[in-house]
Amino acid sequence: MIKVSSENKLIKWTLVFNRTPVSEIIAEFEFFKENDKIWLNNCFVLEDFQKKGIGTFIIETAIAQFGEIYFSNAEKGEHKRRNIENDSRYLEPPDGYNFVKNLIRKGIIKPEWWTDPFK
Repeated sequence: MIKVSSENKLIKWTLVFNRTPVSEIIAEFEFFKENDKIWLNNCFVLEDFQKKGIGTFIIETAIAQFGEIYFSNAEKGEHKRRNIENDSRYLEPPDGYNFVKNLIRKGIIKPEWWTDPFK
């Protein structure tokens, strides 16, 4: 089940694995709304659940809901210099880059959605 919460410019999707009697968060994806665009801002998938298509599923679901999802190709330092509140859109190598490259290769996102938010 995906739980959705939002605050200001942030939309958080939390994927919960329901176990009796405890539920466990297995993935969390945060989206950042800026200038009529939705950006992937932050994400994680628990290690035991990685490489199982969960991230791809969440991005596909987000695209179905929001339309285009953008990914920053600006360096981490550029994001930090801008000092935009709650901005963590930079990709951490190698996992972040590989994730976006695979989404492009599979045709899930368009190459132009991987762009510099500051240009």
